[in-house]
Amino acid sequence: LEEGVAAALGCLALALSTTFWTYKWEGLRAAFNLRKVFKFAFPALLFALSSFFGSMAFALGASAAAKDAAGRIYTPAAALLSRWILGKFYMWLEWLALVILTLSCMAFGLLDVSGAHGASLAGLICAVCSGLTSAVNSLVMERLMKGETEPYVVQNVRLSIGSAIFNVLFLFAMGVIGDAESPARPDLGFWNYRPITAGCTELGACSNDGVFMTEDGFSVEQCLCVRGVFVGWGSDWTVYAALAAAVIYSWVTGLVVKQFSSVYRSVADGIMLLIVFFVLTPMFDSAPFPLTDMAKTLVVLMVPLSGTTFSYAAWEMQQAMAVAATKNDPSPRSTMGLDAELDIDMGMDTSADSDSVAETA
Repeated sequence: LEEGVAAALGCLALALSTTFWTYKWEGLRAAFNLRKVFKFAFPALLFALSSFFGSMAFALGASAAAKDAAGRIYTPAAALLSRWILGKFYMWLEWLALVILTLSCMAFGLLDVSGAHGASLAGLICAVCSGLTSAVNSLVMERLMKGETEPYVVQNVRLSIGSAIFNVLFLFAMGVIGDAESPARPDLGFWNYRPITAGCTELGACSNDGVFMTEDGFSVEQCLCVRGVFVGWGSDWTVYAALAAAVIYSWVTGLVVKQFSSVYRSVADGIMLLIVFFVLTPMFDSAPFPLTDMAKTLVVLMVPLSGTTFSYAAWEMQQAMAVAATKNDPSPRSTMGLDAELDIDMGMDTSADSDSVAETA
């Protein structure tokens, strides 16, 4: 969760600098409108809660791929809840693609649990909770952002302020949960002594007075015990790489939600499972190349296929509805309007055709 705090602060710094660069002091004054800052408090709380569940999933033994797969419950949850929150609905073919996407990701998560280095069931439950919370957050944020005319960078300042505050509060909650577990998890509380390197963590643990002890009761001078918020951040560059990726991902995700929709964002986000499974997991977890496990590989390959099916399903449904409307109202005016609408949906420019019609007339 320390990464969540750092990512929230990084997003806030990026939003503030971008707002000042683009809109100067007027933009900052608009961003710090207290009434609107409180308006974004609820999605900020959900954002921090989703990060909390994600951190707990990793702490309970879920791998990055398993966490990403179980969190794909986000997609059907966002599509279902959008009916009540945003008033949107989806056709049966789009729902079929979403169901295939969800089931394939769930199957991947179950395969990961059943493997030799499988994730714990509790970790997967936390990952599912993270996905559900993220779905509600994305829909609420979409409604708030699209309901205002202010730029995204100004809105992102308000969201980042609340997210940073709630992430700090959940940092305390995570430590309390770790101390309450049996056996206790001192590594979850920033006020407890912890080894600064992952190698020392495998050998033993830190005592209450800050002395590292192995499982046999011997002390190791090379393993230092430190307590604080960002313990061990200077020992590995991958921590900062993950932080930069989290900031960029959060920024781009909010922009996509504002410009398009939460469901389209989740479908496009399916490509991340491919990157995590085929690239990041073998690179950082010292795992064998995924082609050795054909069951997981084939399931993962269903994700981009179902995402593509969903995207084209919406386009095909628009065409079918346009053709049906033309048959019901075959007037020339209706036909011209529907042709122009289809051209716009297909990304075609109808201005040249309009000019040529005017010249002919």
